[in-house]
Amino acid sequence: MTNQSEAILERGTMLIGKYDRRPFSVLAVQVDFENVDAVAEWCKGTVIKQKTKLMGVETDVPAIRVEGQGDNRGKSFVATLGCYIVELNGSFRVYKPASFHSTFEKAEVLVGETILDKALQDTQKDYSTSISLLDLKKNATPETKAEWSEDDNSSVDGQETAHTA
Repeated sequence: MTNQSEAILERGTMLIGKYDRRPFSVLAVQVDFENVDAVAEWCKGTVIKQKTKLMGVETDVPAIRVEGQGDNRGKSFVATLGCYIVELNGSFRVYKPASFHSTFEKAEVLVGETILDKALQDTQKDYSTSISLLDLKKNATPETKAEWSEDDNSSVDGQETAHTA
């Protein structure tokens, strides 16, 4: 924070600003009957059978045992059907559906022309701002130019501007 206009709150000599937490993206997949083997291979887990009751009948259903990493090394976590397995920087975690949906939202993925369109829009915004500043400098009255600081050697069309008093 460099000036008071960016401050949300001022206390004495302290300027308090508001900041948003930078989001990060993860890769995630929900475990189901069809993908259980592929997901286990992806997260280096093991397919296991877990007893559960379906419609009042006890049966074995597939699940994935994921070995803990980092602080969870030596522990294992079970991803049952419907759970999500999340990967961030090579580490995998298991989330129950409610926890996953309260923590993550679907990321916007830009592909093909969408990426180029966004880049073009950003470039046009930057170019428009530059043109507006150039027009302002070129069309300034002599009085306005005199008010500008002697230290300002801003470039207009690659030329250094000369300030006269």
